[in-house]
Amino acid sequence: TTIEKIIIKNSAFPSTTVPQPAVVGLGSAAVQIGNTTTNATITRENNVVIMKSTNVTASVSGIDSSGNVAPLDNAGNVSVRSGTKIRVRADGFDPGSTVDVWLFSTPTKMGSTKVDTAGEVDALFTVPKNTPSGTHRIAIVARLANGDKTTVTLGIGITDYKKAANVTTWLIGVPLLVAMFSALFLPPALRRRKKQTV
Repeated sequence: TTIEKIIIKNSAFPSTTVPQPAVVGLGSAAVQIGNTTTNATITRENNVVIMKSTNVTASVSGIDSSGNVAPLDNAGNVSVRSGTKIRVRADGFDPGSTVDVWLFSTPTKMGSTKVDTAGEVDALFTVPKNTPSGTHRIAIVARLANGDKTTVTLGIGITDYKKAANVTTWLIGVPLLVAMFSALFLPPALRRRKKQTV
């Protein structure tokens, strides 16, 4: 079903202090609470990557142009293109507090959202346009119900689909042109060679 959630625009919020999230690879996650960093337990359900620790549960998924959850890549990772949206859901936060979502390696604040009375957040954020393809990190910066600051970090992939489409066009188009050239010009050439050898 189509997901209908508030879309958080990165341009709507001023920059704040840049967080220092854990360094994680594609498909890996970490949870920082104060000065302590631990690996998060990761599961995947219905194309959503879910990260769990003792204090917090968070999930990240890509959203396609129709507003539906986008499929994970072949390795089970969140992979999106620049300019598209991701959905962030989490619980265990301080009700009424603010959650900031950042994109790294170049620090970019994607937006902020408020924690509801149940300590949960559920919002859509837009990946900045022209973000280079490769591995990046989504950092969810929040305050736990006990007041401790926490950052949940997940490694995601960003793909330049326009470039990929161009490569695909070349990979398909060039062999077709070669085949057409062969079909049109090789038979007459072969007939000429046969006549010359007779």
